[in-house]
Amino acid sequence: MADVGSVAGRVLGAAGRGMQLPERAGILAASTSVGRSYSRGLLPRATADQAIVTGVSVTVNYALTALAQSMIESGAFRVTGVRPMTRAERIAHRNVVLVGNVAAMGAGVLAQRLLAQRKDEPIARAWGRATSWRVAVGGLSGSILLGLDAAFERLSGEGSRDWWRRVPIALPLGGTLAAVEYRALRKGMQRAGIETDAAGMPLKEEGASVATGRALLVGTGVSAGLLVLAEGERLFADGVGVVVQAVSPRAELIAKPIGHLAAVGLLAGAGYAGLQKVFRKAEHGGDAVEAAYRTPPTSDFVSGGPRSSVSWGDVGREGRRFVNMALTPAEITEVMDEPAMAPIRVFVGLESNDTTSGRADLAMRELEALGAFERKLIVFMSPTGTGYLNYVTAEALEYLSRGDVACVAMQYSLRPSPMSLGRVGIGIDQNNAFLHALKWRLHAIPEDRRPRLAIFGESLGAQTSLDVFQEEGARGFSRVGLERGLFLGTPANTKWRQRWLSEPSVWDPHGEVVEVDSYEEYLALPEEVRERARYFLLSHHNDPMPKFWFPLAVQAPDWLGPAESREPGVPPEVAWRPYTTFLVTLIDVKNAMNVIPGKFVAKGHDYRKDLARFTSLAYDLPLDDARMERMERALRQRELAWAQRRLLADQSAQAEAKVREQLAKWGVPEERVPALLSSGLAVESDEYAAT
Repeated sequence: MADVGSVAGRVLGAAGRGMQLPERAGILAASTSVGRSYSRGLLPRATADQAIVTGVSVTVNYALTALAQSMIESGAFRVTGVRPMTRAERIAHRNVVLVGNVAAMGAGVLAQRLLAQRKDEPIARAWGRATSWRVAVGGLSGSILLGLDAAFERLSGEGSRDWWRRVPIALPLGGTLAAVEYRALRKGMQRAGIETDAAGMPLKEEGASVATGRALLVGTGVSAGLLVLAEGERLFADGVGVVVQAVSPRAELIAKPIGHLAAVGLLAGAGYAGLQKVFRKAEHGGDAVEAAYRTPPTSDFVSGGPRSSVSWGDVGREGRRFVNMALTPAEITEVMDEPAMAPIRVFVGLESNDTTSGRADLAMRELEALGAFERKLIVFMSPTGTGYLNYVTAEALEYLSRGDVACVAMQYSLRPSPMSLGRVGIGIDQNNAFLHALKWRLHAIPEDRRPRLAIFGESLGAQTSLDVFQEEGARGFSRVGLERGLFLGTPANTKWRQRWLSEPSVWDPHGEVVEVDSYEEYLALPEEVRERARYFLLSHHNDPMPKFWFPLAVQAPDWLGPAESREPGVPPEVAWRPYTTFLVTLIDVKNAMNVIPGKFVAKGHDYRKDLARFTSLAYDLPLDDARMERMERALRQRELAWAQRRLLADQSAQAEAKVREQLAKWGVPEERVPALLSSGLAVESDEYAAT
């Protein structure tokens, strides 16, 4: 084994060699990908979002192409058996590498054809096809650069010093190809009658120059970052390669690929570490005590109240919101102009019990304690990842039932839904245990006094509720006694929905399930379809949640099929691209729930505009148009009022914390602070001096 000094010297020597073919090929492929990263998604995105899409796309393309090219070059070294030193040896070696690249490109294209996408194919086949595509891209990039090397060498003559190797031709060439593709994208949008680009900027007239300028600015910044990334990755890969050779001289041919593979692993590890940090921060926020909900409720009909066995400290942020926002009989009567009773809201937090069965049992005991089995309607509501439950749905149920309803929910995560995908199994198991316990409890009640049972789920809550019945389809609903159901923005990975869409007659033989974009689309259905419908999936055409899932990175989805058959809201000019389409749709997921309190719209993952009418429809709680309009107005006003209350309470709490901090610096005794804060009076100068 070489000594440390020798290894260090070889590492420094490798660092001074400059970029080799793998790094140059990576730069070419990565810079070319900038153009397609501007493809439109389901929703507009801001400049910062575009920079993320472009930056990640460039990084992934660089890393994978450099790795592929390094492996091809390693194979060439094995064929030639020597490292090229003389000009003749370099030419011979280059020819072998060129043949290897052409062969890799051909093999990649052939493998893609052999692994052509099929309906319901295994994901391993899709990964094989994506890997073949990466090999083909690596071979193409290397072939182009080697061809240019040969052309420049012929032009420069035999006595040249390979000056062209010091010219970063890969970056301007890739940038030119990216500009061509970006221009083609813009023309495609214009032909489709689109007025704005992916980031919402005008395509025509003076706006076009603004959009182009912004695209060039983002592209320039990303390209500069790419050069830094490429140089850093090269230094790291070369260093790892030298160390590998020092440890095992026989590994010389695979040392450089191992270095590039280690660099890819380092990037992935850094991403994973950053993601875990985000998870921890999200969980802390999901359990935070907001200033507006510090005190437990006084109602006898909600969790955390006087009759509840659920600890107020364990229900989490969303649970505190949910139970505090329950309508009062007076509020219901004011809108509905009829007598009302106090509705019941049960919420069991993730920290209320350590096990899924324990939380399900606690929810059952809570229903008993609060009198839920004496109500006409019980609605099981499966929350999103954080535990959020749609306020509009819950309040609409309370208005429509005149308070004669019990809503019950159990939390399974503290993270936002995109970060809670690993908790889906917990949610499904928990919901399954609860629904089966609830079924037997309801069967013990005489039929003439038995409450109706219904279900609600939004986003990840729709998945965790529907996938309880993934092996049964719609039959599972009736088996546990669920008469009605409403599901909003059901995620693409929901197995129940996947099977239902694939074979609706098998999984829903009685035609009781419908999926629509809006209330108007529901009304346009044939009358016999509407009469049979009992379970409703409300999914906006431009909502990325029912369309986004990890296979999108390597597998073309059905919703990006022929342009003429695409849903409204899906860009007709956009073609699926490996990795890039995944990134664009992921950013769409981030932007899908950009809501303004009190302003109900039907866009992306925001379903509030049609929610009052769908709640009335789905749970068979009819209401005349005049009171429906009055109820919708009250729902908007309540949402705005609660948002204002939270904002003012949070701002007041922050201001109070700053005042306490300053008073402590001044030396004011802690016992005097509450009186000062409540009175708002200043401390007299002599009292202050005495302290």
